[in-house]
Amino acid sequence: MLDRHGLRVEPVAMHFKDLLAADTPATTLRSCGNDLLRWWRFHLCPLRVWVPAASL
Repeated sequence: MLDRHGLRVEPVAMHFKDLLAADTPATTLRSCGNDLLRWWRFHLCPLRVWVPAASL
């Protein structure tokens, strides 16, 4: 996974190296990668608007 500057995100790269070394199925790698990518994009999204919860 690359950050917005095109640099590799080291913790993610190390995680995938560990998964590959453990002979993890390709489907698990893909699923994990997609989950991380969605999380990463969510946290980088500048248009997030947080609406505090209120009791009714």
